[in-house]
Amino acid sequence: MNYKNKQLEIKRIKSLMLNPYGEGLLKLTSGESELHARVKAQVFHYLKCQNYEVFSECNLRGFSRRVDIFAIHPSTQAVIVEILASESELKALQKQINSPEGIDFIKVDANKFNYRDFKI
Repeated sequence: MNYKNKQLEIKRIKSLMLNPYGEGLLKLTSGESELHARVKAQVFHYLKCQNYEVFSECNLRGFSRRVDIFAIHPSTQAVIVEILASESELKALQKQINSPEGIDFIKVDANKFNYRDFKI
């Protein structure tokens, strides 16, 4: 994919976001458990180190709820990351079913998370 096509694809992916918080800003909410917040921060850090543009608590078109992390790589790979600590598997599955086509959906079990073993 040439540079112009990559830029158009990144623009298309970013158009999926509604009211995103600034890129690189980790938003933690009052309803999150300490475990959820810690794992979310570690995944956020990992993605930043892998050169992704990272957005937290982002609303996406077609979703009724915010996603924990939405990340876009310059290679035009985009991922949605949901941290499962207290959130039910059913809610995560509903988000996965509604996720935009062509965007990877990753569920992270906070209880089994190990930063050293985490890969995308």
